[in-house]
Amino acid sequence: MHRTQFSTRFTRVQWCIDAHVYARLLLAMFLSALSVGVQAQHQPLVAVAASMASATESIVRQFHTRTGVKTRLSFGASGNLARQVLRGAPFELFISADQSYPQGIVDAGLSDGPSTSYAIGQLALMVTSRSGIDLAKAREKAGTLSKDTLSSDLRAMTIRSALRDPRIERISMANPIHAPYGRAARQSLQFLGLWASLQAKVVMGGSVAQSARFATTGAVQAALLPLGIILHSPLAKEQHIIIPPTWHAPLRQQMVLIRSASVEARRLFEFMHGDEARAILVEHGFIVAGKALGVR
Repeated sequence: MHRTQFSTRFTRVQWCIDAHVYARLLLAMFLSALSVGVQAQHQPLVAVAASMASATESIVRQFHTRTGVKTRLSFGASGNLARQVLRGAPFELFISADQSYPQGIVDAGLSDGPSTSYAIGQLALMVTSRSGIDLAKAREKAGTLSKDTLSSDLRAMTIRSALRDPRIERISMANPIHAPYGRAARQSLQFLGLWASLQAKVVMGGSVAQSARFATTGAVQAALLPLGIILHSPLAKEQHIIIPPTWHAPLRQQMVLIRSASVEARRLFEFMHGDEARAILVEHGFIVAGKALGVR
């Protein structure tokens, strides 16, 4: 082979090798930059009261659509989550089912600013169809068939009639020690004068989520639960009646940013106060700025 031809072919082969290496280098640089970009997008860890699980999942999905930020959620009873925050758990935002636990975080000096209200919760009595009890008939006995005009006194008569029925063998509610809705449930039964007589029938759940599972699995015939859990779970097909808020301490639900919260957590905190989040909260049975679903 002529030396010039060999040199030309060698140069072409070398150029191909160099081009291949260069392309691989560019690809590696692109993937590295992409990886850095993905890692740079922080995913805040948020502690969420079990009563807010469904609503918060809907809110963070909308938040991700608007901002591209994904959020990690940890659910539990408000009291248990507050204790985790106080012990140094790496939460950046705490969404509670009451106002006392977030205030405890503020008092401990672990917050970034004051706690703020985002909704008022509603408690409801759910009675399963398996129990054979018809709340409509109980309303009729109480003197009305109207769902919208059922007064506090008539609700009391309806609920007393249902819960005293021997077909109700077990009633689930969250533990009042660390679940705000559990406290509200106990206060409501005390208001009705039923707490002492029904304690033997009460099955305590570690959170409202566990109390709801008792109902969905047929372990109980009735449950005192957040309205939102009833509306957005398999229990939606069951009968329910809202507990008047005058029967228990107000369920003023607050949230608080934890000290050293990330920018992403702060953005979610602000989003929770926006119109989109508020609409989702109302849809899930909460009262926001005086707005609520139709009373039942």
